[in-house]
Amino acid sequence: AAEIAASPNGNGGIYSSLMASGVHDAMLASGVQYVQVFGIDNVLARIGDPLWFGHMIASKADASNKTCIKQDPHEKVGVMVLKDGKPAVTEYTELTQEMVELRQSSASSSSSSDNLLEYCYGNLAMHCFEIGFISKICTDQSNQYALPIHVARKKIPFFDSKTRHTIVPQSNNGIKLEFFVFDTFQFSKKCTVYNILREEEFAPVKNAKGNDSPLTARVAVSRYWKKQIIKNGGTFSNDKDGDIDELLCEVSPLFGYLPYGDNLFATRVKGKTFQLPIYLRCE
Repeated sequence: AAEIAASPNGNGGIYSSLMASGVHDAMLASGVQYVQVFGIDNVLARIGDPLWFGHMIASKADASNKTCIKQDPHEKVGVMVLKDGKPAVTEYTELTQEMVELRQSSASSSSSSDNLLEYCYGNLAMHCFEIGFISKICTDQSNQYALPIHVARKKIPFFDSKTRHTIVPQSNNGIKLEFFVFDTFQFSKKCTVYNILREEEFAPVKNAKGNDSPLTARVAVSRYWKKQIIKNGGTFSNDKDGDIDELLCEVSPLFGYLPYGDNLFATRVKGKTFQLPIYLRCE
């Protein structure tokens, strides 16, 4: 008999999952104070970013969203906004063309904000929450902090019982109902926007080929570490400026996040010349 196909309930399902799995109670028992949430497809995500945690503590925020400046007005990313005076993320599909292309006005022609998009802070699916805030959402029994349901129209492959083949539709043929993790921002006492450099922390893998693919993510990682090696006094024998993308560079994660921590990385590369491609081990 035919059945309604069920799909995951979106990344906003993290709150109910934390309760159902016991992770919420385990975090409280372990004394966890802050939790970082990130998209697993971002190979440059800084898991447990110490500077971001420090920002949370210093600003006394219970929620924070990492963002980067949009590359162009029509880049298909959600943006950080205020909705009815409360922090929120609006999907690019919810903005009119006029809003998407709107530029910030400036009293001074020399201002660094000149020509900047009004809605410029792109959402990267990287969030940080104080444990008390997460607990408030997870243990809500009265629906005081209920999340809105988002309707997503998708191309959903299906099995045709007549032809006995899986059909891959060319147009949207199904509807998914989803919760979004960032929809809890509106319930925070203080939510901050933590803007970062895209080339240092954002290289998603969303497509098999083209933009945001495994190839572009690999190049982004390589570019980042080439830049760090040159910055810390190292050189490359076959790529002086570090801009030949075909010559890849990968560095052991055991060095940690730069520029935090000790001088282990700088000591390893300063005054040394490397030949690409290379995987730099933490030795």
